[in-house]
Amino acid sequence: MQNKLFSFSANVWLTPGIFAVCTIAFFVCACPEKRIGRANDLRHQSCLIANELRQSSDDLSIMASVVTGNPA
Repeated sequence: MQNKLFSFSANVWLTPGIFAVCTIAFFVCACPEKRIGRANDLRHQSCLIANELRQSSDDLSIMASVVTGNPA
C-alpha cells in the first residue's frame, strides 16, 4: 500500500513538472520562429522596394531616351 501511495504521489508531482518542461521547450522553439518570420517579412518587403526602385530607374531611362532622342 505504501509503495502505491508513493507512486501516486510521484506521478502527481511529475505531471506538472513534465508540463512545465514542455511549456518552456515550446517557448524556446517559438521565439526563434517568430524572429525568422519577421526576418522573412522584412526580406519580402525589401524585395518589393528594390523592384519598385528598379522599375522607377527603368522608367526614367526610357523617359530620358525619349526626351533626348537617343535610343539607349
